[in-house]
Amino acid sequence: MCQDTGIVNAFIKVGMDVCWAGAQSLNDMVNEGVRRAHLSHENKLRASIIANTIEERCDTGDNASAIIYTELVLGNKVEINIAAKGGGIENKATFSVLNPNDNLVDWILNVVRKMGAGWCPPGIMSMVQQKNNVNG
Repeated sequence: MCQDTGIVNAFIKVGMDVCWAGAQSLNDMVNEGVRRAHLSHENKLRASIIANTIEERCDTGDNASAIIYTELVLGNKVEINIAAKGGGIENKATFSVLNPNDNLVDWILNVVRKMGAGWCPPGIMSMVQQKNNVNG
């Protein structure tokens, strides 16, 4: 993992029978955890998130706020998975419209090879597929 952990992504499954004791929202609790982790003297990871990137570029100093994905599930437990994904110089993107006979695996391998060492793990790849519905 790169030291420049960038944006913290929190994937949270909350059981519908969970009762919270406290005065903070789930987002506030997650972001407080991000702050504490990045401000801890034991933490070897670098805080590198920029706040308000349109008007004034300044480092938040604590990597808050996280991107939080919340899913309600059956049960009385909370499951939290964290993925620290860079957001600086290693943030690379490629867009392409593939022909129907193009091989997706070959395209991905080619794109990753071209990105080189400039991006830090874990890499996040996604694909949007458009489905054409032809009605009668």
